[in-house]
Amino acid sequence: MKKKFFTTILTLLLTSINAAFAQQVPQNVQDFVKNFFTDTYFRYDGAVILPDNTVYLPVIPAKFDIDVENLEIKETIPANKDFSKLPDAVIFNNDFVLLKVLRDKNDTPTLLNQTNYPTEIKSGIFPQDLLLPRRLEVPEGLRNVLGSLESYSPEIDDFKINTNAGTDYTKKYFNHPSLKNSVFYLTSPISKNIKVISSNNKKGYYYYQQKNSPNKMAIYDDRYLLVSSYSKRALSVISIYDDVVIKEIPLKTTPDEILVNGNKAYVTSSEGHCIYIIDLLNMTPTQQILINGMCEKLIISEDGTKLFYYDKQTKTLWGIETDNNYLLKDIGVFPNVSKIAYSEGKIYVTSRTKSRIAIIDYAEMNLVGEYDTEEKPVDMYVYNNNLYILSAGLNRIQVLNTETDDFVAEIALPTQDGFPNKFYRIKDEPLLLVTDSAHPVYYILDLNTNSLVLTQEIDEPIANLVMGKVIRKFNDK
Repeated sequence: MKKKFFTTILTLLLTSINAAFAQQVPQNVQDFVKNFFTDTYFRYDGAVILPDNTVYLPVIPAKFDIDVENLEIKETIPANKDFSKLPDAVIFNNDFVLLKVLRDKNDTPTLLNQTNYPTEIKSGIFPQDLLLPRRLEVPEGLRNVLGSLESYSPEIDDFKINTNAGTDYTKKYFNHPSLKNSVFYLTSPISKNIKVISSNNKKGYYYYQQKNSPNKMAIYDDRYLLVSSYSKRALSVISIYDDVVIKEIPLKTTPDEILVNGNKAYVTSSEGHCIYIIDLLNMTPTQQILINGMCEKLIISEDGTKLFYYDKQTKTLWGIETDNNYLLKDIGVFPNVSKIAYSEGKIYVTSRTKSRIAIIDYAEMNLVGEYDTEEKPVDMYVYNNNLYILSAGLNRIQVLNTETDDFVAEIALPTQDGFPNKFYRIKDEPLLLVTDSAHPVYYILDLNTNSLVLTQEIDEPIANLVMGKVIRKFNDK
């Protein structure tokens, strides 16, 4: 095999203006708030969301001491109101301000409205990347804090389309205890919209309306759905918290696959011959790794030190060492790769057309085994020392022990007219969900017993699926 080693990285320039736009709440203010409300969420744009969904918006003074020795409250509105009682405005002794999002008599979000405002508020400004609540009414006396920001327009509500489905979707999609508090975000071969089905909404579902057909999806922090779309040079960020697109991350080329690892996302672009790295804490691109060929089938090792991808142009398998200045390694040529997996220092590569699996020792870059699989292997998943191989031809799952590289079990899927296509791990559970792109059904496999525990008929085939947990929405009472 070839052993050609090289790396090329292009670091995207982050200007001081962009840094100012992505202003975060100072750490000492975060610490102060968490002393009262431990599970407060500080969104990347500066919004402060308390556990009960109370929202505070930060107002940054023209000049302030971020690291004031002892941060304390200088003033509240109403006066002398303890922070635990959620005052309408909080002014700290470094002049940093938090404004509470209120509700008027028509339940429209608004802010503190009075004739005169303290100087600390009048002279401050919202972070210019701040995402304001939909339809926020800003009192005239506070217009100065907006800067160039605008409230969401009413048209944004067209993004979410409610339905009156009338079917009990709790029984239809969530007929297993592990899915009790889950939400499915799924695309179908017959629609370009993203269907959202929640286990706490028995009689309906809704769509995220898409202007472009979605390509891939990923979830981050159970609060954000990341979506790449065909012919769109941007990554869409949907806030699950309030069902709205809160950011379009512009990229130089069209994004494809999305792989979330910790607080970063690796986003492939076949068009750009690159992999973008997105900082998910700030929702900004930080690096563009230039690679060979047209990247697909991207995976990452469990410890996050290695990426692997397949170049569909030259049929070449590549490795990238993330802890070694993104060193790029040519692993070899393999025909029609359908999936890549990594376990026990070995790379596993399946060929859908040849119905075979190749095993490569990564350290030595040697082929150490090659075996026949069931017809049309399309996906793989590693759990402990077992490699699960999904084959669409005969609707079967083979289990390969990665210590011995021997097949140890085989699981038959009962559908005869389908085309099982993908594995999805059910978070925090030893369970694997299997979808079918041709038949409206999914299966659940117990990874501890290697047995099928559920076959569930649904209403349409699944092209892509992301599972999240039920969270309290911004507009929930």
